[in-house]
Amino acid sequence: MTSKQIAENYLISGTAKADIPKGRMFLLAILAGAFIALAGVASTIGSALLGKMAGALIFPAGLAMVVVMGSELFTGNNLMIIPALEKRLPVKKLLAAWLVVYLGNLAGSVLIAAMTV
Repeated sequence: MTSKQIAENYLISGTAKADIPKGRMFLLAILAGAFIALAGVASTIGSALLGKMAGALIFPAGLAMVVVMGSELFTGNNLMIIPALEKRLPVKKLLAAWLVVYLGNLAGSVLIAAMTV
C-alpha cells in the first residue's frame, strides 16, 4: 500500500467515524474505556504477582479488545484531524466526535475503577 493510499484511507475512515450516531459512538467509547481500564487492572495485578514483564505482556490485550470490538478510543480518533485539515470534515463535527469519545472513555474507565475499588 502506498503512502497516498494510506492517507486516503485516513480521510475516508475519519469522515466515516464522525458520521456514527452520537449515542452509538458514546456506547462504543464507554466500551473502549472499560477495555483499557480492565487491561490496566490486569496488568497491575500481573506485575505485582508475576513481575514487570508479565504486566507488560498483559496490557496490550486491552488494545486488542478495542480493535476486535470496533470500539472508539480517543487516541485513535485523534487521526480524525487529517480529514479536518483537508476540509473534508467540518471542525465542529470533529470536536463533537472528540468530546463524545473522550467522555465515553472517561465514563468506561471510571466504571471499571469503581468496580475495582
